[in-house]
Amino acid sequence: MSDLNGCSSCVHGSSCSRCPGLAYLEGDMRGPSIQDCEKSYARTGVMSWNLQKKKKREIPLTVVIA
Repeated sequence: MSDLNGCSSCVHGSSCSRCPGLAYLEGDMRGPSIQDCEKSYARTGVMSWNLQKKKKREIPLTVVIA
């Protein structure tokens, strides 16, 4: 995985079960799959760089009770 965008310096590089099909469906076959990053996080409790980047982009949902 050393030649993949975002995966080369990932803390989960040695134990990741990266799926190129999922990465392709998410838009970049040569990059990480968010689903694979979430699986690695669930297994280790350590967030990857890609997962941290995704969490920063998320817009919090606001619930309005009328």
